[in-house]
Amino acid sequence: MSAIEAQQLAYKVKFANIHYEVFQSWLEDLIRALHPAGDFQRIRKTQGDGGLDGFVISSQVAYAIYAPSRRKEDRDSETAAKIRSDFATAFTTLKGNLKAWVFVHNHPEARLGKLGIKAVSDLKAANPSIKIAVLDIDGLWEKLKELPHETRNRLFGEHGTSDVTAREQAPEEIPANLKKLLVRARDQKAKQRYHKARPLYEEALQIAAEKLLPQAYVEALEPLIEILDARGELNERKLRLEQGIKWFEPILSQGGGDARVAFVASRIAFLYESLDNIHLALNYWNMAALKFDSLGNARDWIQCRAGAARCRGRLGNSTEALAIWQDIRKRFEGHPDPYLTASVANNYGMVCGILCRFPEAKVCFDEAEVLANKFGYKDILFMVRHNRDRLQQLRSAQAVPEVGFRELVEELYYLFDWFPEAKREFLPFWFECRIAELQSAIRTMPGLKFILFQDDLERFSATASALHAYGNLFAQVLQTPFEAPSLSFDDYVEIPYPPDKPLYPCVDTEYLKRGPDGLVLSIPNDGRLQSSYWLTPNRTISKSTGNEGLLVAGFPNHLPKETFEFFYNRSAQDLLEKRQFFLPLSRGSLSSDLTIAWELDLIPVFYRELPRSEHVEGFLSARTKLPIKCSDFPEVPMDHITPLRQSLVRLASVSVNHARAEFAEVLSKAEALTTSCASQKVIEFQILVLRLLYPTDQELRVALVIHDQ
Repeated sequence: MSAIEAQQLAYKVKFANIHYEVFQSWLEDLIRALHPAGDFQRIRKTQGDGGLDGFVISSQVAYAIYAPSRRKEDRDSETAAKIRSDFATAFTTLKGNLKAWVFVHNHPEARLGKLGIKAVSDLKAANPSIKIAVLDIDGLWEKLKELPHETRNRLFGEHGTSDVTAREQAPEEIPANLKKLLVRARDQKAKQRYHKARPLYEEALQIAAEKLLPQAYVEALEPLIEILDARGELNERKLRLEQGIKWFEPILSQGGGDARVAFVASRIAFLYESLDNIHLALNYWNMAALKFDSLGNARDWIQCRAGAARCRGRLGNSTEALAIWQDIRKRFEGHPDPYLTASVANNYGMVCGILCRFPEAKVCFDEAEVLANKFGYKDILFMVRHNRDRLQQLRSAQAVPEVGFRELVEELYYLFDWFPEAKREFLPFWFECRIAELQSAIRTMPGLKFILFQDDLERFSATASALHAYGNLFAQVLQTPFEAPSLSFDDYVEIPYPPDKPLYPCVDTEYLKRGPDGLVLSIPNDGRLQSSYWLTPNRTISKSTGNEGLLVAGFPNHLPKETFEFFYNRSAQDLLEKRQFFLPLSRGSLSSDLTIAWELDLIPVFYRELPRSEHVEGFLSARTKLPIKCSDFPEVPMDHITPLRQSLVRLASVSVNHARAEFAEVLSKAEALTTSCASQKVIEFQILVLRLLYPTDQELRVALVIHDQ
């Protein structure tokens, strides 16, 4: 296959497989290459594009781009209506200066229906002085193939592979009925109708498996895994991942060309990583990266190398992970494809942020943002802004908190008392705006702190009260995962806010504006909102207290009902005295529970038994007893408890080499305490030192399991 034939294949595959804004942005790059530098102008999007997606200054040519995701199934009438409306608005916008108008569509078979053809014909008859043309997949290529080979290499790669995935290099023919089934499943999943999407994906998965269609198999399996994850069906998720590996591995052994091997190896890597089998995932990521590199497939090579870096990090070697990203960064600095350069800069910036290399991260984000703005890469611009927010959270977490835990709790209850009618709105709003400060305050709080995985509020409170003398904080987290509902305008709320209090950073002041019909949400140029809350120009007055406040509007995060029960029935003073709090964290596996506790400097406490996990094994374990406070007995003297607390703190951060000695010390201190308080009531529990298998065998975590209370 010649270079130009390979480039044509890359062009056609991408033309048929991307849609909406991504297709439009890519088309704008191609069209710009057809005109002298500076002649073609992208149109900045506001509330509408005026029928203009691009404009050529010298020839007064306007371009309109149409790229829905289901071109073969679109009604001819919709396309015809789009042609007429885009032409009309472009004509009106340019006020008689329109010289030529080009309609670009993405039908993979280069077809317009009868109504579409008639719309074009009618426009030409009514506007004989304006040149009207239609460009499709074939017509546009006829123009592109005449470009200098250096330009084509930049757009499509020297061998047609720089911007094409392995499955695009060797595209398989998916039967029409299977395509329709996958489209229906995607539509239902996008609406979060998981109960309808799941059987559709399962049916598509079975068909793809029977017909040996790897691409279709991936398009069915990976979203099915996401659904099972969202629904908390972890056993079924694990089963599907294992079945996927068993299905893919024989296909890999059959070969079928480097492109097929690269694609299949990358999917096996993804499945093993999803199962937390990091060593095998790393092997397959490296295998896929080598194949993609030999094919000249830059984008998928980056993804596989990023997967390898991620695995190195999870195996406890952040230095090697950073080195991989530095290699990627060096390779694509000044690359002729600015999209790749911007994408790599953004991702490397986030890696630097995680490793607390904050100045370097800022430089990377600045570079990515400049390129994204220059070339109109809306997806990268959104990711950069999102990563800047994450970077700020990371910096806040590392810094000494400006607001202490006591001040945060008192602030929440101040809001409750200031405007009692808005309690239900305040709670999710406060958690979303203050979560970084709250986690930082908990992490830096001195002393021994526990996180109790318990659904029942009364049982949690009883445990926290019994162990009151042993801990400085007891945080309740639900044992049962909770699922957030889909965002809809039904979730829109208005929240009072004290006028003398500085606005939380999560409240935006730009997007909610007053229009002729009242307040309207003004969407930013990139089409994505950066905040869930906006300050409105309105005010409100509490009927209970008479307090007047500003009005913030937005879409709050979902909180489980237990959150409201916890805070409504208690006062700030009650929580602070009892050292109790609630954290609305959605749980995952045991390994994620241990990680959450570790990051917040909390010791996890479970009830009756430890949750099962294939990726956590016991290292040390023993049962012991502790004297506790109850209604019949006074609190255990602190001077008796302090040595045990100090031993537990040391054990929580111990290395493998010293774990046995520290563990024995804790048991000795617990036994001595129980003996010295022989008249006290006791609680029996199991203390465990657990080994995490997925980072390295050297990562230890401490956990407690209460057996009676």
